[in-house]
Order: sequence, then structure tokens, then C-alpha cells
Amino acid sequence: MKPAEDAELTAAATKIQASFRGHQVRKRQKAERTMASATDDIDLTDPELSAAATKIQATFRGHRVRKDEVIQKREQELNDQMEKLHTDVSAGEDEP
Repeated sequence: MKPAEDAELTAAATKIQASFRGHQVRKRQKAERTMASATDDIDLTDPELSAAATKIQATFRGHRVRKDEVIQKREQELNDQMEKLHTDVSAGEDEP
């Protein structure tokens, strides 16, 4: 390639890169503005919002407690089975 063609190619590439970077920045700024306006629309002092948050928290806590109870019940069943097996093995050792 001739030096003049290299210079033109470099200038064209630079122009394309600058245009694309500008596009990316404008796209990011638009997303930030949209997010900021969506956040501004929420009234954190709204009693309904507070009640809804409390309901969600209570529901989740209830779910977690029920899940923990199932796990504890299963662990107790396994412990009982292990104890029974241990007792059966110990009783079997006493027999001739």
C-alpha cells in the first residue's frame, strides 16, 4: 500500500471508532437517565410500599422457617435410623 492509502485508511478507521464510541456513550447515558427517572418515581415514604415490603419479608421468613423445619425433621429421622442401626449392630454382637 502507498503511504497516502495508509493515511486514508487510518483516518477512516479513526472516524469509525470515534463514531462508535460516541454511540456507546449516548446509549449508556440514556440507560442511566432511564434508571434514574424510574428510581425517582418510587416514593419511599408511601405506607403501601412499607406494608408491601413487610408482607414480602414475612412471607419469606415463613418460607424459611418451614424449610428449616423440614430439614430438621429429616435430620432427626436420619439420626433415629442411625441410632436404631447402631443398637441392632450392638445387640447382634452379643449373640454367639
